[in-house]
Amino acid sequence: MPSPSPATTPPLPSGQNLGRPDGGTPRRSLGTWRNLFISMALLGLIVAAWLALVPRVERVEQPAVDVVSTTRQVARDSGTPLWVADPGEDWKATNVRVDEPKEGVQVLRAGYLRQPEGQAYVEITQTLAPTSAVAAQTWVSEQYQVGDSATKAGWARGSKVDPSRNALIGPFGANPIVVVAGTEGYEELARFAETLRPVALAEAVPSPGRSTASAG
Repeated sequence: MPSPSPATTPPLPSGQNLGRPDGGTPRRSLGTWRNLFISMALLGLIVAAWLALVPRVERVEQPAVDVVSTTRQVARDSGTPLWVADPGEDWKATNVRVDEPKEGVQVLRAGYLRQPEGQAYVEITQTLAPTSAVAAQTWVSEQYQVGDSATKAGWARGSKVDPSRNALIGPFGANPIVVVAGTEGYEELARFAETLRPVALAEAVPSPGRSTASAG
């Protein structure tokens, strides 16, 4: 008598899930994804709490620039009697440098920002020797639009388009030519100019125009 053949299991239809009878996702897989989402949420809360505790720097304070020392050195090197401003604690010196515009006239620039907001800006510009009267006048006409009105101290009112600036321009006969320009009005520029003093050198230097610059 022939021996019975072993029973065979019919193949499952293609794509049938063996995990659950109804073909759904296994419970272990669902738990794994749920735990992952919970871990990510907790991690996000930890990061948010850490960011909230870390102090934020709203503005980087720039250290004050030593305008007096730089001006004194430039005056000695160039042989030019230069001036420095002392506008008080409301203003902070932010830059001082020697520039040579395309006209070939070397100038010393010193910039100041009003504290604490730092929105108003004033710059003192002085021509350096050797500068001829023609070169100085050419430089001024290229840099500023000079008006007909002047202050009692002999400073001509002018302006600059790019960037927009008001300006008080010292007399052409002075050496150096001193320009006080900035975002402030002429009255504030005149008060700023009143603080100009000759940089401390061995010899006294002449005043640019007068000793003060009145806005009248």
